[in-house]
Amino acid sequence: MARRWMATTVEQVDDRSQNLKTLEIMGKMEADVKSAFLNGDLKEVAYVEQPLKFIKQGEEAKVYMLKKALYVLKQAPRAWFKRIEGYFKREGFKQSRFDHTLFVKRVWRHVLVVSLYVDDLIYASKSNMMCEGFKNSIKKEFEMTDLGMMKYFLGVEFNQSKEGIYICQKKYIKELIQRFQMQDSHSVANPIVLGTVLLKDGGGQEIDSTRFMSRPKEEHYNAAKMVLRYLKGTTDYGLWYSKGSNEELKVFTDSDYARDSEDRKSTSGYVCLFNNTAVSRSTTKQEIVTLSSTHAECVAVVNCACHCKWLKGLLEDLGEQQASAVNIMCDNKSTIKLSENPEQLADVMTKPIKLEDFDRIREALGLRSLYFIESNFDSATDKSQPSPFGFDIIFPGMLEYAKNLNINLFSKQTEFSLMLHERELELKRCHSNEMDAYLAYICEGLGNLFDWNMVKKYQMKNGSIFNSPSATAAAFISNQNSGCLNYITSLLDKFGNAVPTVYPVDLYIRLSMVDTLTRLGIARHFSAEIKNVLDETYRCWVEKDEQIFMDIVTCALAFRLLRINGYEVSLGIKRTYINSFMVYFFNLSFGSFKDNYAALEVYHASQMLYQEELSSGEHILKSANFLKGLLSTDSNRLSKIIHTEVENAIKFPFNTGLERMNTRRNIQLYNVDDSRTLKTTYHTSNISNTDYQMLAIEDFNTCQSIYREELKGLERWVEDNKLDQLKFARQKTVYCYFSVAATLSSPNLSDARISSTKNSILATVIDDFFDFAGTIDELTNLVQCVEKWNVDVDTDCYSEQVRIIFLALKDVICWTEETAFKWQARDVTSHVFQMWLEMIKSMYTEAIWARNAYVPTINEYMENGYVSFALGSIVLPSLYFMGPKLSEEIVKSSEYDRMFKLMSIHGRLMNDIRSYKRELKQGKLNAVTLYLSNEERWNDEEEVVKEIFIMLKNNMRELMKLVTEEKGSIVPRACKDAFWSMCEVLNLFYATNDGYSGETYHDVVKDIIYNPLRLMNGSEEQM
Repeated sequence: MARRWMATTVEQVDDRSQNLKTLEIMGKMEADVKSAFLNGDLKEVAYVEQPLKFIKQGEEAKVYMLKKALYVLKQAPRAWFKRIEGYFKREGFKQSRFDHTLFVKRVWRHVLVVSLYVDDLIYASKSNMMCEGFKNSIKKEFEMTDLGMMKYFLGVEFNQSKEGIYICQKKYIKELIQRFQMQDSHSVANPIVLGTVLLKDGGGQEIDSTRFMSRPKEEHYNAAKMVLRYLKGTTDYGLWYSKGSNEELKVFTDSDYARDSEDRKSTSGYVCLFNNTAVSRSTTKQEIVTLSSTHAECVAVVNCACHCKWLKGLLEDLGEQQASAVNIMCDNKSTIKLSENPEQLADVMTKPIKLEDFDRIREALGLRSLYFIESNFDSATDKSQPSPFGFDIIFPGMLEYAKNLNINLFSKQTEFSLMLHERELELKRCHSNEMDAYLAYICEGLGNLFDWNMVKKYQMKNGSIFNSPSATAAAFISNQNSGCLNYITSLLDKFGNAVPTVYPVDLYIRLSMVDTLTRLGIARHFSAEIKNVLDETYRCWVEKDEQIFMDIVTCALAFRLLRINGYEVSLGIKRTYINSFMVYFFNLSFGSFKDNYAALEVYHASQMLYQEELSSGEHILKSANFLKGLLSTDSNRLSKIIHTEVENAIKFPFNTGLERMNTRRNIQLYNVDDSRTLKTTYHTSNISNTDYQMLAIEDFNTCQSIYREELKGLERWVEDNKLDQLKFARQKTVYCYFSVAATLSSPNLSDARISSTKNSILATVIDDFFDFAGTIDELTNLVQCVEKWNVDVDTDCYSEQVRIIFLALKDVICWTEETAFKWQARDVTSHVFQMWLEMIKSMYTEAIWARNAYVPTINEYMENGYVSFALGSIVLPSLYFMGPKLSEEIVKSSEYDRMFKLMSIHGRLMNDIRSYKRELKQGKLNAVTLYLSNEERWNDEEEVVKEIFIMLKNNMRELMKLVTEEKGSIVPRACKDAFWSMCEVLNLFYATNDGYSGETYHDVVKDIIYNPLRLMNGSEEQM
C-alpha cells in the first residue's frame, strides 16, 4: 500500500541557487470504470456455451466465439489491463518499473500519478489542470464514474487537508466490531498473548493458520476475540502524512532468534518511513533456519534491503530521487560490523567463487575482447558507415601499438596494412594543410610522430589538451608534463577508472539545454534559469575563456545564443585555436566529413552575422556549401535525424519559417535518444529526455486550445461588423490569425494577437476596396469620413460598403483605445488613429495615380508604398499589448521609425517581386517595372529582381542588428521582436506566390491551430 501515499519533489530554481523542495500530492481523486472487463479487446480465441434462454433451436451443440471479453472469462482481466495500459502509454504516461499498475506522467514541474486497482483508479497531482485534463481524456475513452476527492478506498478512510493527509480504518473497524457484537467488550493493549500456539489442533494435525477455518478450537475463538478487542481500543489510530517533512526514506529492521518452538525459525520485521511516517511494514517468519542471532539479523537486513530496493525504485519512478544508498537501522552490532566486510557477509549468505574459477573467467573475458576486435574489423574499414572523430588516425595507431607489443590481434594482415597506409596519407594531408590543432586533439593516435612542441600550444589552463583525457594522457606519456598529470589525476579522483571522452563540457551542455528549450517552444517557463546561463556564458566570452574559444561547436553556439539574446559579442574568433578545425571541416572533400553537428552549429551562427561581419566570416560562410555537400553524399553515412536537420537548416534559415511552425517541426524531430559522435558516441539526458518532449507537447496543445477560442471570437467579430457581407473582400480571417498566432505564441499575448488579427482583417478589406472594388467617389468619401471621424454614418457615408468599413474601423480603434489603456496607463488613440489615416491616404494616392495614369519615380513610389502596404496599422497597435510601456518618446524615436520602415519596405518589395508579372499585364504600378524604367543599368526584370533580393538581404541584416543590439536602444526587445517576426511572416507568404491569396498553407494552418500533438510509442505523432 506504500505507493498510495508517495510524495514527489520538484526542482524550484531562483536567481541564486537550485533548491529541492518537497511537494506532497495533496489532491487525491478516485474514479470507477463502468463494466471495466467488457472494455477489453480479446486477442485470444475463446468460446462459450450458449446461455440458457438464448439457445438457438436446431444448433444446440454449437458454441459462441467471443469477440469481446466477459466478466466470467479468465482472459478478461488481462484483456482489460492491456486496453487501459495502451491508453496510458498513448497519453504519455510512463509505467512504473516496480509496480505495473502504477502510471506516472510528468510535465515540467508537475507530476500526475495514477494507480489502477481492477476497475478503480486513484489519481493525484499538484496540478489541477493535469487532473482535469486526465479526467476529461479518460472519460472520452471509457465510461467512467467520477467519485471526486478520495475518502474511502479498500476499507481505508482518507482525510485530506492543506497540512497533510490522515488515513485510518475507523469506519471499517466500527462496522467489524458491530458485526460481531463486541461493542461492550473491554479493549486490550496487545492483539495476541505472547507464546500462544495456534498452528495445530489438539490431535497434532496442521490446520490453515491464515484463516483458522478448519476445525477451530476454543483457543482460536479466543484469539480472534482478542484481536477484535485490540481493534476496539485502537479505533482512532491512524497515520498522518504531513506536508514538507523529511523526504528521505528511513528504514528500521529487527529480528528475534529461533523464537518458534516448533521449527526454531526466526521472525524478522521492518518498517519503512517516508516523511517520518510509515509507508510499509512487514513481520514474517524467515524461510531458513539460522545458526546464530547475527545470521538471523543478517537475513532480516537482506530481506529488508530487497524491499528497500523496490521502494527506492518506486520513489524514483515518481521523481523522488533518494540517496545512492538507503540507511537501514539495525541494533545488532555484529551485523553492522559484518556489513563493512562484503567478503565475510557473502560468506555468511552465499558460497564464494573459487580462485581458479575466477582466473578461468578472466581469461575467457580477455580472449573475448580480442575476438570482438577481429569480428568487427570489417565495420571499421567500411567507408559507408559513420566513424568517430579522428578514427582514421587513432584506431590504426592503436592497432600498430598493439602489434609493437607482440599482441596478435587478427590474421587479416592485408586489411591492416591498407589501414596503416590510409592513416599515413591522412597524416600527410593534415600536415600539408597546417592542421596542427586537429592533430593535437587526436594526438593519442600519432604514435612515434607525436610532437610536444606542436601539442603544447593547445594545452589549456586546466592542464588538458582540448579537454580530452585521451589526448592529455598521450601528451603526458610523451613528455611527463605536470599540468597533464594534474588534469588526469583530477579526473581519476572524480570519476574513478572510467573517465569521459571530453571533460569538462559543462558550458556546452548548459548552452545546449538553452537551445533545446528554445527550439521546443518552452523557454518562457525557464526565463530566470536561461538568463543565469547566458550571463555566465557572456562572462566567459568577455574573459576569452578556453571553454568557448578552444571548441568550435561551443564557440558557434555561444555566439548565436548570446547575439540572439542581445549580448554584445563580435566575430573576433581566436583563429590560432580553431582555424585548423575550420579547415578540417570545410576544406576537405565532402566524402571526408567528420562532425555534422559542428557544421550545423557554424551554419546557424553564420545566420546571425551583421552586414559588416560577412567578409571576416569567410570560413563560417562555407558551412552552407558543406551542409549541401552532406546531402549529396552516401545517405548511409547520415542518420535519418541528422539528414532531416541538415535539410531543414538549408530550407529554413534563420529568417524564414514562423516560430510556431519551427516549434512543431522541432518537436516532431526531437529525439530523446539522440547521441553525438566525437571520439566516441555519447548521450546526455540534459539535452535529450522525455520530460522536455512531454512538456513541449503539452504546452503546444494548451496554446492551440487558446488559439481556437480566440479564433472563434474573431470570426464572431467579423460577422458582428458585417465584414463577411462585403462580397469583394477576401475572407481570410483564419489566415490572418494564423500569421499572428504563429509568431506571438505565448498565452499572455492574447490582446496582441486579437489586435493584430483585427487590424490585419480590416487592412485586407480596405486594400481590396481601394484596389478594385470601390469607385473613386466611395474612396474619397471614406477618406473624408476618417478625417472627420465624428460623422453620422446614416447620412455621411456614400454607400453601404463605406458605412460597413468605417464602422468596423471605428470599432477597432475604440477597442484598441480601451484595451491599451489597461496595459499602458495612457491614451494611445491619437497614435493609432494617425497610423490608419496615413495608411488610407497612401492607398488613396495610389488610386489617384492609377486614375490619372500617373507614373511616379521609384523614390515617390517607395515613399508612399511602404505606408500603403498597411503594416503600420497591423503591427504598431499590437506593440502596446506586448507588456513593456511604450512612451511617446519611444514611438517617435528614429530607432522605432527605422525598424518600421525596414519592415514595411521588405513587405512592399517582396509583394512586388512576386506580383510584377501579373500587375504588368493589369497596368498597375510595381517596384520592379519602375526600377527598370527609372534606371538604365538593368536590361530586364530578372536583373532587377536579383538586385532587389540583394537589397532585401542587406535590409534584413540591418534589421537584425537593430533588433539584437541592446546598447543605445530605447525600444523594448519584445516590440523589436515583433518587427522581425512580421518579416518572417512576409518571407513565408511571399516565398512562392502573392501573399496568402492561394491555399498553399492550408495544411500548415491546421498544424498550428487545429491538429494537436501527442506522444505515442516513444515518438511524437499527430492526432
